[in-house]
Parts: sequence; structure tokens; C-alpha cells
Amino acid sequence: MLKVTNDAVQAHELVLVELAPGKMIADLGNWVEKSLMKGPPPGKPVGGMAVLGKGRSGTFPIDLKPGKYGMICFLPDAKDGKTHFSHGMTKEFTVAAK
Repeated sequence: MLKVTNDAVQAHELVLVELAPGKMIADLGNWVEKSLMKGPPPGKPVGGMAVLGKGRSGTFPIDLKPGKYGMICFLPDAKDGKTHFSHGMTKEFTVAAK
């Protein structure tokens, strides 16, 4: 189980992606926003959390196999309307073999 808590001022979402070999989470963001999802995706979604308001938490079951993953938020920023991805709201991590 993965618990997600939004302790920020704005609402956020979490899209959890298993990245394709040689790809980064920024590649996924650019594929969605700039390429308009044309061509093969740079990863596949494996879980996530819908919109969480300030102070809200949620959990979802997840069993990640070894590999490279990323987290990204595509919600629009309240101040300028640009996606949180365009403001750098991404994170990559690796799950090592046991």
C-alpha cells in the first residue's frame, strides 16, 4: 500500500509511471503536453491518486517490480494555469532487485 498526502497549498494528483528503458519522467510530460500523445509512450501508468486537496490523503495498492519509475502531476497551477509538470513537479526513482 502506498499512502499519498498533499501537504501543499494547492490540489495535486499523482501519476505513477514505469518508465521505458532510457526514458525520463520529463519525456512523459513532454509526450503528453507537446507531442499530444503521438508516437509510443515513454512509459506506462502503473498507479496513482486522483486530485487531492490541501491536507488530504489517500492510499492505493502497488507492487512495483525492479525498474525505473517516475511520478508526475498534470494539474494546472492556480496562479498561472500551467501544469504542475511545467513547474518541475516530477520525481524519478528506481526499485532495486531484492
